[in-house]
Amino acid sequence: MTECERGRRRVVIEGVRPEIDGGRFPIKRAIGEKVIVEADIFADGHDSLSC
Repeated sequence: MTECERGRRRVVIEGVRPEIDGGRFPIKRAIGEKVIVEADIFADGHDSLSC
């Protein structure tokens, strides 16, 4: 097993918001309008995740 493979972890990203019709359509905003994006992110291990 290579060093790269040992460092791999499973990451699950779900509950991404905002979303329209289960993610079928993109949200729309005007230029310069702020968008707050949230998601539930899980990974193997005890490290803190941020993005």
